Amino acid sequence: MFFSLYNYFDKIISVSELTKNQNIKSFKNFIDDYETKMDFVINNINYKQALRLKDKKEIMDYHGQTYLLSTNAYTTSNVEIKGFELPRKENINFINIGRLEPEKDQEKLIYAFSEIIKVNKNIKLYLVGEGVLRSQLEALIKKLNLEDKVIFTGQIGNPYALLDLCDCFVLSSNHEGQPMVLLEALILGKPIIVTNIPGSRSVIEGGYGLIVDNSIKGLISGMTDFINGRKINEKEFDYIAYSKKAMICSIKKSAYKVKLQSVGSFFHPH
Repeated sequence: MFFSLYNYFDKIISVSELTKNQNIKSFKNFIDDYETKMDFVINNINYKQALRLKDKKEIMDYHGQTYLLSTNAYTTSNVEIKGFELPRKENINFINIGRLEPEKDQEKLIYAFSEIIKVNKNIKLYLVGEGVLRSQLEALIKKLNLEDKVIFTGQIGNPYALLDLCDCFVLSSNHEGQPMVLLEALILGKPIIVTNIPGSRSVIEGGYGLIVDNSIKGLISGMTDFINGRKINEKEFDYIAYSKKAMICSIKKSAYKVKLQSVGSFFHPH
């Protein structure tokens, strides 16, 4: 396994302090002097891009329905247009953005959503992304009779436009480093619900969202609280201050990176 190679690296960098601490617990048996070798550098964010792209929305009406376009490619002889139902203001629109893979565990989110919708009919769930579990998740949606309530968008070039139109971001992951998508949701001022794992907690704890048990019941509780009007973002995210902090952190810790380039490697675990 690759873990056995960790000891040959000079520095092993995680993307948050909580993730570093979790990695120490998981990998310390593979690494001599792990307290010195293991460190962290937080992810930086491009808040200007997120704020600019959230307003780039291409919308089309067709047969009485309004769609947000995800693909709009055309030449003089051909046109290809793809889109999905535009979030409606009369609905509560939840959104999840991430690869459709086991560690993101959208299955757990779908099961939680299927329970909530029994008592709250005006809700929708948007799943943004592609992955190996798409067909399996689509089969689950069909089994639970949620085809009109859960919307797969696939991979889209500008997720900020849809994220801006939704009401609450939900991350149901079992494993994360420091999820960039949470930082992007915070930039757009979205209420956020996350499962209680170190990577997500490193972004949200302190009042920036709601942390729930990593289970179907936990997600049901958090989403129900939001539907019932609970304010789940107690603090406003200062993305400018965060970006400066990330830059300073990176500069401070780049000194040893430069020194190590000629003698070793830099490894960055998730």
